[in-house]
Amino acid sequence: MARLLFAAHDPGGALILSALQPEAQRRGYDVVFTGAGPAVSLWRERGLDVTEAWDGEMPGIGFPPQPVDALVTGTGFSEFERGSWGWARERRIPSLGIVDSWTNFDLRFGAPDGRIFPDAVGVIDENARTRISGLNDFEAPVMVVGQPYLQIQTQVLERARAEREAPNKRRLVVFFSEPIREDYGEGRGFDQFSVFHQLVKSLPSKSNADVLIKPHPREETVGWRQALIGYEEQCQLTNEPTPALTANADGIIGMTTMVLLEAHLAGIPTLSLQPNRTDKINPVIDEFSEVITNADDFGMALERFWQQLGSRTPVLSRFQNILADSDRRLVSAIEQIVNKSPDS
Repeated sequence: MARLLFAAHDPGGALILSALQPEAQRRGYDVVFTGAGPAVSLWRERGLDVTEAWDGEMPGIGFPPQPVDALVTGTGFSEFERGSWGWARERRIPSLGIVDSWTNFDLRFGAPDGRIFPDAVGVIDENARTRISGLNDFEAPVMVVGQPYLQIQTQVLERARAEREAPNKRRLVVFFSEPIREDYGEGRGFDQFSVFHQLVKSLPSKSNADVLIKPHPREETVGWRQALIGYEEQCQLTNEPTPALTANADGIIGMTTMVLLEAHLAGIPTLSLQPNRTDKINPVIDEFSEVITNADDFGMALERFWQQLGSRTPVLSRFQNILADSDRRLVSAIEQIVNKSPDS
């Protein structure tokens, strides 16, 4: 039986790989998981057997001693995935790195001495392929594979929302945070805490909704506990899993998170707050969601958003194409790199 090594650090890649496992196993592959950072707990919460490698450790320590036929990774901010591609190359193991969104292409492949690539890269759609192929010195072949996590998550959300009881009189709004201050400082023109403070000051005076704050897996909650001081009546911190929060939410607020797209695909009203942004960080969000770039407009935007709570918003057909057979397309991409391996 052929064996695939799934490796990840950041949540986006970890979610795609866990969503991919059933199709890989259906085709007869043995799948083993090695992770670092947030990916470890995320996979274990899903009942997966994970070998943990320390974040920042030289790849290979914590990787399975048994032979593998291909390495499949996420891509993100950590050196873990980039180092694992070198580990695989030294052993003549073909590697595929998956880009889970339309953002941060430069950072995913940057290294102190230039760029480092897997043997192939998988992206969501042709838009992403065009953008990533246009980077200077980009060397790896790029395959369009869709987004398996969004494919499966949309199905799960639709079932959960269809089965839930009639909504209570009070609605539920969830603000999904991102570690923007930690990753970019002031480079984006806003961060999660400046957006939150403007958000909470702009909430409708007669609110019929509870507002929960969901930190990103890479964020320290101590920062959010401090930010919430004085605002406990308006908002509460939550550590409930993202799928459960999204399934029960009547509306989702975020900045550039892909959870906004998850919500859109399930017909949940969304609102993106990006005051003073210096660039369209995740341009796809502008296609399906109202995006507020001026803090003075928060109040009116939130009033409009509140009126949509509990309704079902239409889903753009462009995104339906991303979901079609993503898990099968991605496993087929893995099979391509295995078949091209010099040892095959």
